[in-house]
Amino acid sequence: ISENLLSALRFLKVKIEHNLTDEAFQETMMAFNSNPISLHTVKKQLKSIVHIEPIWTDMCLNSCCAYAESYRKLTKCPVCGSERFQHKKPCKQYSYFSLIERITIQYRNYDRAKELRYRANY
Repeated sequence: ISENLLSALRFLKVKIEHNLTDEAFQETMMAFNSNPISLHTVKKQLKSIVHIEPIWTDMCLNSCCAYAESYRKLTKCPVCGSERFQHKKPCKQYSYFSLIERITIQYRNYDRAKELRYRANY
């Protein structure tokens, strides 16, 4: 990983932790980095490094429920009655990363795996 990409990844971490806008990310990159990388490029590079894809699930427009498991085939929210789709597209979705994939990635790193096993060993 280049020093420039490493710096951009640190800025991306700050952006995510502090809920900064994309514009704020770009301005910060330009102010503190002589060779700034676009947010799109940083995300693309990160995706090629990490190899983990988000899982997207439809949810109620009012956040009453997720259309998963027993609600998977519903077209209206069982709580508030709002429509699931507008013009054949979900009104709202959320994403998450598979717990199994996240743990697998952590155990691939020797030092992190050692930290995770600490309580079991001592």
